[in-house]
Amino acid sequence: MIVLVGVGHVFEIQENLKVEIVNAKPDVVCVELDAQRAQALLDAERRKQSEKSTARERTEVPFIYNALAMMQQNLANKFDTTPGMEMLCAINVAKDANARIEYIDVDAVTIASRIWREMSFVERAKFIASLFFGFFVTRSSVQKSIDEFMNDEERVIQELSREFPTIKRILIDERNEYMAWRIVQTALEHERVVCVLGDGHINGVSGILSQHGVSHQIIRLRQLLSKTNSEYTCTWAW
Repeated sequence: MIVLVGVGHVFEIQENLKVEIVNAKPDVVCVELDAQRAQALLDAERRKQSEKSTARERTEVPFIYNALAMMQQNLANKFDTTPGMEMLCAINVAKDANARIEYIDVDAVTIASRIWREMSFVERAKFIASLFFGFFVTRSSVQKSIDEFMNDEERVIQELSREFPTIKRILIDERNEYMAWRIVQTALEHERVVCVLGDGHINGVSGILSQHGVSHQIIRLRQLLSKTNSEYTCTWAW
């Protein structure tokens, strides 16, 4: 049994997520992280050391990597939350349940390097402009964006593809393919697999699994949100 659970990166949904994972009684919990990002979440001091180490060890930490991290932190500060808490929740629940943990995402710095390298000049200019305006985003505008995504996900993805084709191809499409492959490989060895992914990946990963005849269940972010009375907040779940 494979269960895909869609989450958002700045959300107060940990309790509902915990319930869904526990109810599934997983042998393995797959999370949308690479090993380095997972360690950064698990240990705040190690996170600072890891970031410094990464900067020293790599010839260049791409601008886009730091910019996206700053934007996500800015949104989290507005909503008094911490980016990645839903992934940390999944990891801790897996540990409590004695379930295996699989980090199924591609290395984030490698992804960011490719995106920046393969972007056209026009796409880079649009991206920088969107980053600038993103720092002035309001709580209500973010909530409006997630409402639009939930009401018409296909249109939002198409708009992203039109404005930022490189980002859409590398950040979403290629990662969907890779994570779906990792999920299939995990499911070949374990009976009950829960996968915690950004909600923007759910349709893509689900479609790939279906194309290969892999049965699975889906729990979308809207379902987790519907189980809480608190006002929801988010940033993009990619």
